[in-house]
Amino acid sequence: MKNLHFVMTYDPNTPFRYEQIKQVAKAELHLHFRGCLTPQLLHNMMLPLKQNSPAHYDHLLHRFPKPAREMIISSQQVAQFLNEWCRLQDHEELEQLCLHHFNFSAPNDFFMTYLMTAGLWQEPEELYPLAHHVVHYLETHHIIHAEIIVSVTEYLMCGWSTEQISRLLDYTKMRAAEKNIQILWIFDFVRNFPEAQGIKNLERLLEANINSWVGITLGGDEAHYPARNFQTLYQLARQNNLRLTCHAGEHDSYQSVVDAVLLLQAERIGHGITASHHLKTMELLKQRGVTLEVCPTSNVKTLACSWPEHPARHLLTNGITLSIASDDPGFFQTSLSKELDLCMTRLDFTQDEIIKTLKQGFISSFATDESKEMMIRRFDQSLAQLSQ
Repeated sequence: MKNLHFVMTYDPNTPFRYEQIKQVAKAELHLHFRGCLTPQLLHNMMLPLKQNSPAHYDHLLHRFPKPAREMIISSQQVAQFLNEWCRLQDHEELEQLCLHHFNFSAPNDFFMTYLMTAGLWQEPEELYPLAHHVVHYLETHHIIHAEIIVSVTEYLMCGWSTEQISRLLDYTKMRAAEKNIQILWIFDFVRNFPEAQGIKNLERLLEANINSWVGITLGGDEAHYPARNFQTLYQLARQNNLRLTCHAGEHDSYQSVVDAVLLLQAERIGHGITASHHLKTMELLKQRGVTLEVCPTSNVKTLACSWPEHPARHLLTNGITLSIASDDPGFFQTSLSKELDLCMTRLDFTQDEIIKTLKQGFISSFATDESKEMMIRRFDQSLAQLSQ
């Protein structure tokens, strides 16, 4: 947005930590829909599978199409979890199993768990408890605008129709609107699958005319499936007026960020933390006005870096535009409010920098200018109320 001036509406002498941050109106730009699934919710949502059908390992695996099934059991941790879940009967033991499973020992275990959650449920209504949980999360942390990432490739691979996907998203958006929360959808075409499949899926989804779908991203294994392999997909998205973001520079070098910006013309970058290793890459981000969607806890939990190594402070000092996000708050037991507080306590952000970063979330969003102005007014009002 042009001609938008920052106005300080907060008394710097008033404490500003987690409880205060929680009360301020916020935008979250990097939030995965199924990433909001907590261990407890996974347990509750899996119980009907045990009650409604024989809970045998082979039977459970055959809920997934063969390609998904083969990928899922490539993770020893996920295969062991499903085996144990089928064996156990005691509810308390099953809940403990879910809690333990979310302690991922390697990035692939996280990715395959995420894929697993796409195929366990085969009707939109089965995911309505997750939809309610997502809205509750947004309301609890006063997130008034969320751009939620939906891994449509995985749903389609697991046999969902575009009508089923649309029904789930419409239901979630309707529940959020009742709380005066705006949701926009960003579809993830998951780089682990061939570009040709992504193009086919994109064309299929464009025909479906899904409400509030505004952009695309590319998640998955960036080191083995680089951004340069998806230029035609992004060109087609751009031709259809979709906004562009891309996961890059988390587990691969700064070149992943460069390729996403120059070859895919990404307007925002999911994570992007390895850009901090290269001055010319940081200059490119500034020249192009690209915002990094930085998710500190996620970066640490997926072993991209440690807390002492996290470069958010360095990026901010070098003039990079940041928006802080939670990524997968259920998987990583975090929240946007907690991430912002951690930026102060672990990453040396000042109070003023946190407030400016909060406002940047609205500015860098894919909302309309009119909507941005309205939301920034709500943000300023919520900030002013803390000083009263």
